[in-house]
Amino acid sequence: MPNQIRVLVVHGPITTYDPAVRSRPALDQVNDAIRGANQIYRNSGIDQELVLAGLVGEPMTREEDAAIGGTLANYPGSFATLTRDQVSQLQHGRTQPDPERVRFLLARLHAIRKQYSADCVFFWGDVGGGARDFNAHPRDAYATIGRYFDAITVAHELGHLQGLFHEDGATIPYNRSQPRFATIMSVNEANGGPDPRPEQIPYFSNPNVRYNGTPTGIEGIWNEVDKLRWSGLSFPNFRNRLDEPFVPRVQMQSAADVSFAPGGVIWAVDAAGCPWEWVGLDWVARPLPNGTQAKQVSAGSRTNVWCLDTNGKLWKLHGGNSWNMPLPRAWGSHLATGHDGTVYHVGTGNTLWSFDQNGGNVQ
Repeated sequence: MPNQIRVLVVHGPITTYDPAVRSRPALDQVNDAIRGANQIYRNSGIDQELVLAGLVGEPMTREEDAAIGGTLANYPGSFATLTRDQVSQLQHGRTQPDPERVRFLLARLHAIRKQYSADCVFFWGDVGGGARDFNAHPRDAYATIGRYFDAITVAHELGHLQGLFHEDGATIPYNRSQPRFATIMSVNEANGGPDPRPEQIPYFSNPNVRYNGTPTGIEGIWNEVDKLRWSGLSFPNFRNRLDEPFVPRVQMQSAADVSFAPGGVIWAVDAAGCPWEWVGLDWVARPLPNGTQAKQVSAGSRTNVWCLDTNGKLWKLHGGNSWNMPLPRAWGSHLATGHDGTVYHVGTGNTLWSFDQNGGNVQ
């Protein structure tokens, strides 16, 4: 049985004043979006499904609606502890409702969520799509949706809450012979809108799933399904963790180096020379064996991560494993990794070498 995520939808006056929303019963629109999102998960090979916990209309003005949406999307901390002054600062020049009233409505959202035992909440209102956090804490699993409550937006914003970035979305073609399409998380960062391709398909990127004969992802680069399978283990239990206190996530002290790659791949080295990988909700330490200290890390893709230790030796990292890759002709002093796994490093005497992922060393 798929992992079930209970979704609560709360809306303000948008269902009464917006002609596009009024044209169909709100419950029909929400049910269609939930069904469509579940079809996207099935298309993509994701063992997850959404269940509508409830649709609730909460009395509020349009100004209060906008304030709620802006606060959910822009306030980085727990809104359960918002002060009056913080609410005022989040209005961005809009007509400001009473901050105490906004605080009351935010508290109501949390109370309604507990009443309906929901893993996450979508606020449907006078605001664009947005998610409160990547890899959300149970109490922060809130997203916003504007006038069009549709399947792609639901899957996209929930994807953010489950740890997906826009970079995780596949932007096909990666060669001219392929059809043109974009997967769920892919957007055009230049204007914030959908990726400018002829077709945005109802699939998350997955190297093992094809669309019209073309893989919808690339292993180690575009693989949203890999992350969703991980978060699917904990997300359906958020309903039972709503009163869980906020505990600071693991923080590195004095990071010495950091490297990013497509697909939300993030690695870092702390001041003590320990490599760290960002996995799901937290940083995870990936120490080199025998107390070896790293000084630099470079990520080309999820499966091509390399680091140099303080003695100039090269290591390949993957998850909790590491392998020393000998450099017979020169010690490394700096490195950079390409998406194809080729490592370029500067050796002694400022000579530039390339080191392929299979261990070949070429000047």
